[in-house]
Amino acid sequence: MNIKYALEMKEWYYKDYFFKDRLYLDPYIDQYVSSTNTSKGPMMCEGYAVFLRDKLVGLFEYYNPAGIMTIGLALKPSYIGKGLSVKFIQQGIKDGVK
Repeated sequence: MNIKYALEMKEWYYKDYFFKDRLYLDPYIDQYVSSTNTSKGPMMCEGYAVFLRDKLVGLFEYYNPAGIMTIGLALKPSYIGKGLSVKFIQQGIKDGVK
């Protein structure tokens, strides 16, 4: 993932939505490689910024321990409750299977 997007996501605030107020994005920042402008997420996962009409709206992460796809995801707080979650998750899984 591009460090710019990780830093933006780090500022997302989830008041009253989850048990945590913010996303855990430190691994993306700590493992940033400036020569490629990329980074890995927790457990060296592949993380992808998700866009809707050129606006950053989410994060999808893919882990493949023992050949089993495991996902991590986040939707920007201002998009929660807008009816996007099901399509967001379905498309993320579809992309992860590729």
